[in-house]
Amino acid sequence: MFIKSFSKKPLILNAHGSDVLVNTKIGKLIQKLVTPIIKKANLVVVPSEYFKDIIYHKFSINKEKIFVSPSGGINTQFFKPQNITKDIFTIGYVSRIDKGKGWDTLLDAVSLLKEKGLVFRVLIIGGGSEEKLLSEKIIDLKLENIVQYVGVKPHNDLVNYFNQMNIFAFTTRRLEESLGLVGLEAMSCGVPVVGSNIGGLPGYIDHEVNGMLFEPSSHHELSKYIEYFMHLDSEELRKYQINSLETAKKYDSEKVTSDIINIIKKVLNEKI
Repeated sequence: MFIKSFSKKPLILNAHGSDVLVNTKIGKLIQKLVTPIIKKANLVVVPSEYFKDIIYHKFSINKEKIFVSPSGGINTQFFKPQNITKDIFTIGYVSRIDKGKGWDTLLDAVSLLKEKGLVFRVLIIGGGSEEKLLSEKIIDLKLENIVQYVGVKPHNDLVNYFNQMNIFAFTTRRLEESLGLVGLEAMSCGVPVVGSNIGGLPGYIDHEVNGMLFEPSSHHELSKYIEYFMHLDSEELRKYQINSLETAKKYDSEKVTSDIINIIKKVLNEKI
């Protein structure tokens, strides 16, 4: 009876993160109960191609009924390149300082780079439950003169920090990383992204085109790719920067909004 109540009206669902990748008994039970509703949906909106594949295989839904809309997109008019001189190669990190976010992978990677005598700095922005562990690890690895931890910053301040970076390190180990808009905001400032080959990140990080993908948790591989960018000449680096900007344009918030409105109108017209 509950499902039948939806039959006369279009049913549009939004699915992402832990909605789909459940790992608790209660979560699995709830998902089992709502599966018939999901199968009845006229449209299921997901944030990335990664989640589109999951929805398709888990619920056997026609792919034409699954629409990718990247979580509202990004403001490319605000997040854009600034004329900032970079006196030292800067690796940026903007994320929670929590378990599974990979801040520790980044520190282990830059420790290897330090051992090679390379000159650089690391800019870390964010807060979380593992801030104390972060500070302790920085001291243990003797990175105090390399790592600059500035804590949590307002979202609107991030554009200034992105523009100080040569590359952005997206080191998450979480499958439920549905898209990762922060990586796209970095790209919108012309900053290539070195990101984990996991979740929604491979949907926009094109290996050796606008960034690099590394095996999650592999600080050796991460350090290799960071060093690769350190040694690029200006012309080669410019190609990565241009490709990053072009990628970001595809996720512009105005375009994303227009696309989702059009697909909803289409569903409504087909149902009427």
